[in-house]
Amino acid sequence: RSYEEAGVNSKTLDEFVDAQTRACSMMWEKYEVGDVKVEGDKATVLVNTTGIDMDDWDNLTESGLAGEVGSRWMDDHASEIDAYKSSHTETEFQAWYLDRVVPEYAQELLTRLDAMERKTTDYRMTLLKDGDDWKITDVEVGTNG
Repeated sequence: RSYEEAGVNSKTLDEFVDAQTRACSMMWEKYEVGDVKVEGDKATVLVNTTGIDMDDWDNLTESGLAGEVGSRWMDDHASEIDAYKSSHTETEFQAWYLDRVVPEYAQELLTRLDAMERKTTDYRMTLLKDGDDWKITDVEVGTNG
């Protein structure tokens, strides 16, 4: 079931998508395309990036941060929750809860990502020509600290 079907406010969803987009952009905050070698239908491109290491990003997003933020919010708003629950259905409560917690989670995610160390990573991408398009077929990754 989608958040919209559950009654979550579209503004909440927009804020969440915006935060996720900004969070993802922190992985490649800066980039520089280096050597490009083309031999027929095969190309190799070197790209140097600076940003949050993808493993660090994955570790944070999979660390239970959403549950941590949700639990903290529920602890801080227990009487407000009880009052709302007493006069609303469980479905209405879930939408109301998500409208309040999702923006807090998004902000906490951005705050923690913003504080993370930035790393430089080199990528060596192999591409093959497919009609008029080039498609990445292999990526080798090396981190420079």
